[in-house]
Amino acid sequence: MSISFFTQDQGIKYITQLFLDKNLIPIFGSGFTRSCKSFSSIVPDGNEATSIMKQLILENCDKITLNDIEDSDFNETSKYFYKLVPSEKRLEFFRDHFTHVEVNDYRKDFLKLEWPYAYTLNIDDGIERTKLFQTVLPYKKLNRPDTSIRLLYKLHGDALTEVTYKDYENIIFSDEQYLQSITNELNKDFSNNLIGDYSQKNLIFIGCSLKNEPDLKYIYKKIEDTKSTLRIYVTSKEPTFLEASNLEEYGINQVLIVSDYELFYREFIKETKSLQMEAEATIYSYTNPKVIDKSEREEAIELISGTNIFKNKINAFYKGGLHVHRSIIKNLENKIDQNECVVVRGRRFSGKTYLLCSLLERQKKYTTYFFPSTSQVDEELIFNLFTKCQRSLFVFDSNSLSSSAYKFVANSQHLLEDRENKIVISVNSNDNYILDSMSAEMVEIPSFFDEAELNISRQLSNTYGLINRRRNNTNIDYLVRLSEEQKVSITFFDFHKKLTDKERILILLLCVLDKVYLTDAYALGVSPREVQSFIERLPTLIEEIPVDRNETNTHSSYKIVHNSKIALLTILNNLSKNEIIESINQIVLKLKNDRQRYRMYIEVILFDTLNQLFGGKHGAGHLIFQVYESLERKLSFDMHYWLQRAKTIYRLFPTDKQKLDEAYNWAKKSYVDGSKPIRYKAALTTSLICCLLYNLEKDGKARFFNQREAIMLGYEALFLDLHFNYKYINNELLESKKRDYSASLLLNTCKDYITEYPSHELCDKAKKICEKLQEISEGYEYAKV
Repeated sequence: MSISFFTQDQGIKYITQLFLDKNLIPIFGSGFTRSCKSFSSIVPDGNEATSIMKQLILENCDKITLNDIEDSDFNETSKYFYKLVPSEKRLEFFRDHFTHVEVNDYRKDFLKLEWPYAYTLNIDDGIERTKLFQTVLPYKKLNRPDTSIRLLYKLHGDALTEVTYKDYENIIFSDEQYLQSITNELNKDFSNNLIGDYSQKNLIFIGCSLKNEPDLKYIYKKIEDTKSTLRIYVTSKEPTFLEASNLEEYGINQVLIVSDYELFYREFIKETKSLQMEAEATIYSYTNPKVIDKSEREEAIELISGTNIFKNKINAFYKGGLHVHRSIIKNLENKIDQNECVVVRGRRFSGKTYLLCSLLERQKKYTTYFFPSTSQVDEELIFNLFTKCQRSLFVFDSNSLSSSAYKFVANSQHLLEDRENKIVISVNSNDNYILDSMSAEMVEIPSFFDEAELNISRQLSNTYGLINRRRNNTNIDYLVRLSEEQKVSITFFDFHKKLTDKERILILLLCVLDKVYLTDAYALGVSPREVQSFIERLPTLIEEIPVDRNETNTHSSYKIVHNSKIALLTILNNLSKNEIIESINQIVLKLKNDRQRYRMYIEVILFDTLNQLFGGKHGAGHLIFQVYESLERKLSFDMHYWLQRAKTIYRLFPTDKQKLDEAYNWAKKSYVDGSKPIRYKAALTTSLICCLLYNLEKDGKARFFNQREAIMLGYEALFLDLHFNYKYINNELLESKKRDYSASLLLNTCKDYITEYPSHELCDKAKKICEKLQEISEGYEYAKV
């Protein structure tokens, strides 16, 4: 027997600390709301509900006797209940006993505690009627939620929904319904989250009999029990040997025996509040991070080789002897002085974290808070910091904010002003999802050093006897030259191990997202054993670390992070074309129906993401083109897919008329069928494709059509809801020489129209486009100064 037993006093002291660490998730059973007032009765527990259903079966089927069903358990009784009791009688049963439930006493105070989220086996509406949780039901596609919204996952459905909606059956009572629910594709987000929590989180079962829950047994069998988490069963009496044996089938490894439930709730609340007061002072770990100089040659080389320069455990940056302060730092500091929010944007591996290190080292007039890319904070923590801190500088590295936290930050202008706080957010150059929502000044970090930076770099490299960086070298270029021309040991260039298909998926996601939460890995079909094998095979590059307290909504206790982005890129680009395509397809296949994780696959398939990851690989253009071709059947429903496929063609094949005609079809589909954000992006993409077709077309009528289409859609992209779309326009038209060519395409198409058709009705729009492009271009050039 592997179960440990605790008394009430022992248990409360232990589990309250788990609660404060946001590493304790409650699963409520029928005992929690038992005897609470309902629509026309009180809420029964499982045994009482079984007796009521048996009575209804006997009343409505004269061929059944009490002897026939006397020994039937809850699940078997439920099967007969659905088969033999008329639907109107079933609805009355659900309505009378499980709707309009009132939870008003000490149990409501227990619910008021800051649980990250909760599960319930109950079908009654008592918990959600306290307005402390938002209900999540089976068979509903779920978006990854804002963490300010506390979710209640109703594993067995909802009585009120059953009563209210005629054609929506969601109650899960019988064995057949349990099996259908847990294996149904529509419930993949439910099962993925529960699997993640069962294997990663400490769970406490409150008011649960755990006698007839085949879905929970199924989930427990799906995980590899490492004995590293607790599954705590709360009961008022010590289980017998057989009862304890049954509890083990649900993964229970601790039993908390309470003398009195009301006293347990009250003592838990009291102890929690006491510990919360003690913890108030330590609200965030990475405050005023130190900068530690590392001047040894090996250390200096390692720190420019992609190793994470921020060390979470000691809240410090390691600044190597080859660290160059970027010239753009002064412009960044000026914009911080003048604005509440500044976005630092640059390509992957351009040195954004180094720039943030320099910024934090120089800024002594603020209390500083750093948010590393290896963590992801939610809006609840951000709200607490923004409201409690005064005259502080919050610095977010790329991939450190959840999507919901970005939305919160985007709407925090007045909150920042009131407290005299400032924020700096680092983003990758393809990060339009973020830029679309932000109202902020922007600073671009170039991938190449300017002359002043090169002079400093030469002095530093001479100190270590290293070859000098050249004017056209990116960070990766310089490392390649050190390895190839001077035989400097850059460890990750020597990686030759054959990767499994699961390892390739993890490598790809780490390149894109910087971290992979273990529950997300499980959702991708990577087992805990495969995760451990991956870490063991790449021990210097990959590690598993605990999630921060602020990452509870990920349903994970651990996450996989890397120590060198450049090393990952090297490994990724050594994969074959087929391996890359298959890895991307597997990510899409596993996540396209998981509404909590679908944003992950979108980030992977963005053209700019693929171009940045594989742009240096021989045949990259054709590789990216084939990636999109391979995804057509899987993503034909997704307007993001059609837009990205169109962008691929016009970026890679700007002189191929046949391919551009295809690109026009894909982009126009996104424009017509897409939502508002997609529509504006598709308008610009379609406009640019039409500009290319206008230049290539020989037929006068077709040429005129493409010219007019380019102007009409270009006008819509540039002028309709510009606040929403202007940063995307900057990125598409002006972010690089290739994009500048895009701006010239539209500008020249409009100028031709103005010259050829000065009196046509579109002439005014063409003139306004020219003026707007000039205005945007001037503003962009100013931002780079």
